[in-house]
Amino acid sequence: MSVQFSDRVLAGGPGDFMTVRHLRLQGTQYEIGTSLAEFARDELGVRKLPWTDPLMTRAQRCFMKKNWPEHYARMRGAAAAFQCDPDDDRLDFSFLSYDSGIPGCSCVYYPGPRTADGHSVLSRNFDYTLGGAADLPWADGVFKSEVGKFGGDENRPYVGRPFLLETYPDEGYAVLGMCAFDLLGMLTDGINSEGLAVALLNDGETINSPLCEPFGSNGVGISEGCVPRFVLETCANADEALLTLLTTKQYYASGPCHYLIGDRHGRGFVWEYSSIRNRHHIIECGEKPLAVTNHLLYPHQIPNEEDRADSLRRLRELNARLDESAEQFTRQRIGEINRCVEATQPIGQGQYVSATHPTRTLWQAQYDLDARAVDIDFFLGEDEQGIRRSPRFSLQLGNARP
Repeated sequence: MSVQFSDRVLAGGPGDFMTVRHLRLQGTQYEIGTSLAEFARDELGVRKLPWTDPLMTRAQRCFMKKNWPEHYARMRGAAAAFQCDPDDDRLDFSFLSYDSGIPGCSCVYYPGPRTADGHSVLSRNFDYTLGGAADLPWADGVFKSEVGKFGGDENRPYVGRPFLLETYPDEGYAVLGMCAFDLLGMLTDGINSEGLAVALLNDGETINSPLCEPFGSNGVGISEGCVPRFVLETCANADEALLTLLTTKQYYASGPCHYLIGDRHGRGFVWEYSSIRNRHHIIECGEKPLAVTNHLLYPHQIPNEEDRADSLRRLRELNARLDESAEQFTRQRIGEINRCVEATQPIGQGQYVSATHPTRTLWQAQYDLDARAVDIDFFLGEDEQGIRRSPRFSLQLGNARP
């Protein structure tokens, strides 16, 4: 099987805040891994250095081979692109990191019976600072220390080079989703060919508390950024996703996250861990839309109310609009609800408090789980006239072509 690879600019370009590229790959997982690694090496400046714990690298390789063979095949393909031995314990090929960050977001899952066309929908705002690793006050820890190791630049915006990634592998389900930090194993949100969707959201409480304990290195298991792609490649529905998460070792390398997961059959839930990672929590959708932002939803003792103030505000706004509507939700109304919590605050306010850059909603996506499709637009910049966004793009898994 010979890999098919295409690359096109979907939105933005010179003079805009971001350039969004659409990568489409079809082939074996090994070939897809090789192609992504060659692209990351040549286009993004990614390089591989012997910086990880060799024992952990070996253990992670064994874990992937047993628990996520699709990704293990991509890892071996990535090693080939760098002309390295895939079994060299000095080099971890489980990721192709090119930028770094933990997004703040607002998401809602709508079960099909509550939408006007009967389709289940996952609607997502991806919010982040317009700055880079030198911008955030807490970036002098794990994040800033790791930025330069793989070709990063601390002055580059965290999310100036996102990708809409579309893969048709020989093993695992086809997947369409957004990628911002790691091409090989990560997605921030996406959908698969079975009508399952996953979105990643930062747990802003834990990361700002003394309980936060990131690896800052490679670990063994599924890292926070890899959970969406792992679930989408291996699970057909929300029931399978839940069992997979319950039986799979997870860790966070940079910052803890929780996840909104929903399928085309109307089943949705939030998956999250307690701050000390000793208990998992499942918040079910039921028959109503389920909203989530950047604080933990399960009942718990709040470490610092201030750390979750903006997240609470957004969740209250979402739930108020969800509760006030007794009718079925049209796509227009779904978009309006997410736009009511769009990040438009001035510098120094919102999810990421910075003295130099504001937070903005970098993309707003509606995943149609029945159609296996996404409608999405992107932040391009702002001036005295206001915020500039791209046209809205519609892509369907299986039909999107370069």
